[in-house]
Amino acid sequence: MKTVRKKIGDVLTAKGLITTKQLNSALEEQKSSGGKLGQILINRKLISENELTEAISERLDIQKISLKSLVIDPHIISKVPVELARRYELIPVFKIGDMMTVAMADPLNIIAIDELKYLTKCKIKRVIAPASEIATAIDEYYSVADSMNDVIGEYPGTEQKDDTIIPLNDSTVFEQETP
Repeated sequence: MKTVRKKIGDVLTAKGLITTKQLNSALEEQKSSGGKLGQILINRKLISENELTEAISERLDIQKISLKSLVIDPHIISKVPVELARRYELIPVFKIGDMMTVAMADPLNIIAIDELKYLTKCKIKRVIAPASEIATAIDEYYSVADSMNDVIGEYPGTEQKDDTIIPLNDSTVFEQETP
């Protein structure tokens, strides 16, 4: 038997966070603006970002985590480019074997999950965290990773190779080939 998932608005009303009238009003705005219902409710100050995250966690049966007290290994951070982390509002938090746990603001973003699988060659376990916590963690951890790369580059023998290509005209190549 297939279980029917509640819609996010139904979860929020069942928890008593919003009324049916507030939900219907926000749904009307969503129809006209095309925005996300949760963001509309947050913008209207009817719910907090944390309440939305908890409701999504409950609706999808995906674990919610707080990134505020979590310490993430910089080696794991280095597996996901900062551009991808910012674009999809996600950050890797754990890696055990070939399973990487990733905190996401939108754990239903299949494109992000597929890109992570391809890039990391790992299975992806999704957890949800508030977008603001993810943004703060990205700023904190990726700046630390950049700082570590800067420090490593200062030690002898760890310099990056210079792969500069020097254009040569045809006459230079022929001059070198002749005995």
